[in-house]
Amino acid sequence: MSLIKISRLGLLVAACVVLRTVFQWVPNVQPISAIFLILVSLLGLPSAILVAIMTMVVTGIYMGFGYWVAFQCFAYSIILVGMRCLVNQPFWLRTGYALLSGYFYGLIMSILYNLLFGLGHFTAYYLSGLFFDTLHAVSNFVFYLLLFPILLRLFKMVREP
Repeated sequence: MSLIKISRLGLLVAACVVLRTVFQWVPNVQPISAIFLILVSLLGLPSAILVAIMTMVVTGIYMGFGYWVAFQCFAYSIILVGMRCLVNQPFWLRTGYALLSGYFYGLIMSILYNLLFGLGHFTAYYLSGLFFDTLHAVSNFVFYLLLFPILLRLFKMVREP
């Protein structure tokens, strides 16, 4: 991996860490989810997963680190693989996936918590978090629409030699 790619990924992780910190007071409203999804189209799946995992680990260090950080890394990786399947599809379809990915993330996290703790009442547990999943889904949709053209233009301006 070239020094330029490493620097780019480091700057993206730093930006995502700052954005996650700034938005932490708003429950489940995270521009970083949309950024990870956008990065799949602009940089490819491995880079997007790397940025997502590094963002979760770095923010986990000062926001609280536990098993949930591994769950978050796993959930984002699955969601980003899903977006990779849609890279060559129309923008509206990718935007719709960005919306649905908020629900997918909540579902994956609920399944993992259920497996870890054996909650027994999965449906009730999942439904109790549906409001927060909706916040996540809507924020993904809005941030994807807002940030995709900005990041696309930025990445076109900064080309690798």
